Amino acid sequence: MTIETLLAYKTLAVGVWIALFLLAERLRPMAVVPAEAKGLARLGRNGGLWLLNAVLSPLLVIPVSLWASQHTLGWRMPEWQGGWFLLLDLLLLDFLIYWWHRANHELPLLWRFHEVHHLDRFLDASSALRFHFGEVLLSAGFRALVIILLDIPLASVLVFEALVLMASVFHHSNLRLPAGVESFLRIFAVSLIPAFLGVVFLLFLRETG
Repeated sequence: MTIETLLAYKTLAVGVWIALFLLAERLRPMAVVPAEAKGLARLGRNGGLWLLNAVLSPLLVIPVSLWASQHTLGWRMPEWQGGWFLLLDLLLLDFLIYWWHRANHELPLLWRFHEVHHLDRFLDASSALRFHFGEVLLSAGFRALVIILLDIPLASVLVFEALVLMASVFHHSNLRLPAGVESFLRIFAVSLIPAFLGVVFLLFLRETG
């Protein structure tokens, strides 16, 4: 599968996923949407940031990742791709993105961009799309460094990005899950599910006023 085809599949899958959650959380909301978050203004802001990133990414972000994939250290064997190696790539990228996220919260320069994500006054699926392009560009630089040093295939990076965005939409959504499903996810600690992340988000708003 070519990179262009993979990008097309990624765009389609993520687009459908976002649309499904935007619809589902309105049919089965977890929390009552406050008056200041109702209407199209807030969704327009979040969607506008996402649209800006979607337009600029093919011009700047994707070329950076492509360039990095063509200038790796070259220590990886050609057959170390797909299958179990894809799984290892995803686990490694997940570990590294965790520390990158920590850095976005702890380093003042990175936080100035990442704070835009946390300024949303209500948490729903559109919140997962709310990122300053400066953060997107800095993340692209970090990702390029990882690709170069660890010789991670661009295909693995694209699959990881799609999974991360889809997981982020789920985590941020205002979707009320059936109690049994939510309990199951808590028991096996899949990750931050909407109920827990909602509490964290509200506590953050309370602390920051």
